[in-house]
Amino acid sequence: MASSQRLVFPSAAIDWLAERCPASLPVLTLASSATLARKLAARGFPVIHAATDAATAIRAQGTKGVTPIVAHPEALPIASCTLGAVIAHQSLHRAAPGLALPEIARVLKPDGWFCVSHFERDDSIPWVRKLIDLMRSFDPQAMSNADARTIEAWTSSKYYPSGETKSFRVWVPISQAQMLEMVAGQSAVAALPDAQREKALDDARHIYSSAASGAELRLPYQLKCWRAQVDQSELTTPVRISDDGLVISL
Repeated sequence: MASSQRLVFPSAAIDWLAERCPASLPVLTLASSATLARKLAARGFPVIHAATDAATAIRAQGTKGVTPIVAHPEALPIASCTLGAVIAHQSLHRAAPGLALPEIARVLKPDGWFCVSHFERDDSIPWVRKLIDLMRSFDPQAMSNADARTIEAWTSSKYYPSGETKSFRVWVPISQAQMLEMVAGQSAVAALPDAQREKALDDARHIYSSAASGAELRLPYQLKCWRAQVDQSELTTPVRISDDGLVISL
């Protein structure tokens, strides 16, 4: 409903995702922007930010502590057993779990952590539920939490068997004009005859005014976070550290 750019990543969530990660080891971020990478670098972590296109990687250049690369999670140009953590935010719906999960397990240290976060709208609020019902009367798939379904394929993986979860509340202000713009922008609503479209907007306007009572509404979201330590015994191809990384006691 609201632009993801207006969703602020809570500092407490970043602390929770990274609290098991040694500050001396690199952290890889998989996200559509470098915001998370910058926040981790500000906490002292050496960060590698993997962007799926060159333009996004270029925007991350020049940030102290952040090394941008162009890569997909299914094929990471990173040596095996080198990362303390991989943190994926709001990006897993674009990746193939069957390829990316073992690849992420490969680049992690044997005791490394894989962390996932995504924003999920809280539909338990009555006025939000009413708006969803209105939108789905035109399009049954409207305002669905797609990432919530996608995340299950990742958090049930054999490579990360013992996951921990935590949620953080986030509120996003939305004006009546923004709500009406969002409703009007839905393809199913835009395709309605003029009279029906105006009726839909009037219904949305009523939902807003009834819930707002003169104040600006705030959309409720939860930032769902999950983390798990890697189990590399499940990799079909053994992970081998290069010879120059071995220390032999004489």
